[in-house]
Amino acid sequence: MREFAENDRRAKGDGAGSAGQRVYFIALMILFQLLSKGDLAVLSIMVDDVKRDLAISDFQFSAAQSLAAMIFYAIGGLALGGLADRHARNRILYLGVTIWSVASAACGLATNFVQLFVARIFVGFGEASLSPCFGSLASDLFSPKRLLTVMSVFSASAVVGGGLALALGGLLLDWITASHPFHATIMGSLAPWRVVVLLMSLPGILFAFLALFLREPAGRGAARREDAGWTQYRHYVRSHLGLFVKVIIGFSLLSLVNQAMLSWGPAYARRVLGLSAGEVGSVIGQVTIFGGVGGTLLAGLLTDYLYGKGHRDACLWLAALGAIIAAPLAVIGLLANSSIAFFAVAAVVQCLVYSHIGPAFGFIQLITPPHARGKSTGLLLLVLIFAALGFGPMIVAGLTDFAFRSDLAVGKSLAIVIGACLPLAAFLLLSARRDFRRWSDGQAAVPVPGAAVPAGFGDAARASL
Repeated sequence: MREFAENDRRAKGDGAGSAGQRVYFIALMILFQLLSKGDLAVLSIMVDDVKRDLAISDFQFSAAQSLAAMIFYAIGGLALGGLADRHARNRILYLGVTIWSVASAACGLATNFVQLFVARIFVGFGEASLSPCFGSLASDLFSPKRLLTVMSVFSASAVVGGGLALALGGLLLDWITASHPFHATIMGSLAPWRVVVLLMSLPGILFAFLALFLREPAGRGAARREDAGWTQYRHYVRSHLGLFVKVIIGFSLLSLVNQAMLSWGPAYARRVLGLSAGEVGSVIGQVTIFGGVGGTLLAGLLTDYLYGKGHRDACLWLAALGAIIAAPLAVIGLLANSSIAFFAVAAVVQCLVYSHIGPAFGFIQLITPPHARGKSTGLLLLVLIFAALGFGPMIVAGLTDFAFRSDLAVGKSLAIVIGACLPLAAFLLLSARRDFRRWSDGQAAVPVPGAAVPAGFGDAARASL
C-alpha cells in the first residue's frame, strides 16, 4: 500500500533529531510524566483523611479529584495541541509544569471543597500541556518504526509515577502521622495529608526550567508554515470519522477502567480489607510499577514488531484481547474481598488494560498528517480524560453513594464499572479494525499520491499516510 510503503522508507532513518537530543527529550518527558501522575495520584491514598478534614463526601471528593482536573485537562489538551503544532513546545512545557506544580501545592492548603475544586482545575490545565507536546515532538524526533515503543515508554512512566505516588504518599502519611517530624516548622500546624501534598509538589516547581533546554528539531519553522490549521483537520477527521470515533472511545474506556482502579482501589483496600495507608501504598505501588511498566513496554515492543511484519492494526486487536481476558478476572477478584485477589486485580489491570494506552497515542499519530499530530493527540486526550479522570471515578463514587449507600460497597461499584466498560472497549476496537482496513485500502487506491488528503496538508502530510 502506497502510504505504508512511504512510511517504511521514512522508517529507515532515526528521525529529525540528533541522538543526544532524543535522549534528553525522553529523559525529560519521563521526569515530567512521573511528576504529573504523582500529583494526580497522591490524593487517592488519602481519600478518607481529606474527607474528614474538609467534611466532604465520596462524590464531592471525586468531583474535586477528577472532574475539576478533567475540565481543563481535556479542553486545555485540545487547545494546547493546536499550539504545539505551531509554537515553541519547550516554552509551553515550562509553563505547564510550573502551573500544575503550584496548583498541586495549593490543594494541600485548601480549607473547603470549593478551594480544592479550583486548585484541581489548575492542576488539570497545567498537565494538559504534557501529552500534546510529547506527541508532537516525538513524531518529529523519532521514525515510525520506533514511535509506538517511544509512546509506550512515555506511558510506562505514567504508571511508575502513579505507583511511586501511592507508595511514597502512603509511607509519608504514616510516618508524618506517627512521628510529627515538622512540629517545629511552619508545616507543624498542618494536617499530615497536607504536608504530604506540599512535599510531593516541590519537585515540579524546582525542575520545570529544564524544559527550556529542549531544542526544536531542524525544519520546525517550515512545518509551522505548512500546518493546515483546524478547518482542514476537521475535514480530515470527518472523512475518517468511524475510525477515529471507535479508536478514541475504545482506548478511552480502557483508561477509564485504569483510572477508576487508581482512584478507588486504595480506598477499597483500606475500608474493606482493613489495610493501612502504608501497606496499601507500598504493595499497590509495587504492583503498579512492575506490572504496569512490564506490560506497557511489552505492549509497545510487540506492537512495533507486529507492525514491522505487516500487521498494521496490531495495537487494536492486542488491546481488545487484553480487555477480554481482564474483565472477568477483575470482577471476580474485586468481589472476593481478599487482599491477595485485590492486588492480583491491580496487576491484571495494569498489564492487560493500561499497557495499551501508549500504543493508542502512537496509532493516532500514524493515521494523522504530520503537522496535525498535536491536534490528534489533543483530541484523543480530550475524550480520554473526560472518560478516565471524570466519568470513571465519579461513576464509581456515584454507585457507592447513591445506589449502594455504603462506603463499604466501593468494591462492588468498581466491579460493575470494569465489567461493563472492558467488553464494550473490546467490541469497539475490534470493529475499528474494519474501518482501518477500509481507510488503508482507500489510501492505497488513490492514483495520485496524496489526492485523498485535504488541501492544505501538503506533501509531508501525504508522505505520512
